[in-house]
Amino acid sequence: MTSQRQQDSARSNGLLAWVAAAAFVAAAAWPSLAGSEFPLVGLRPLADPRAGWPLTGATVALAAFLSVPRLHSRRTLLACAAVTFALFLATVLFVAPAAALVFGFLTGNLVRENWRPERGNSARSVSDDS
Repeated sequence: MTSQRQQDSARSNGLLAWVAAAAFVAAAAWPSLAGSEFPLVGLRPLADPRAGWPLTGATVALAAFLSVPRLHSRRTLLACAAVTFALFLATVLFVAPAAALVFGFLTGNLVRENWRPERGNSARSVSDDS
């Protein structure tokens, strides 16, 4: 993958994660700030502080990590894909399957972009940094 393509992909993954983080923060904070239920029904379970704030914090941390390209290596992005998959499963179980779609897309992007060795380096293992 070319460097420009990697930068564009990292930027779009970070943007997608920040969109999810903004939605999760809004849904978790809405009852405290507005005094009513969140308008999007699928995100209303995030108002429960036992599930909402931990998922929101993890989503913000994921978005922050994806926004700092210096921290990105093949190994760290694959670990990030594992965390994103865990967020996908937790969101499916505790919030709503529709709310988890963003994590499914992010997991797919991160795995697709970092799983295969670069061309010409077919002997490298998955655990090697790029």
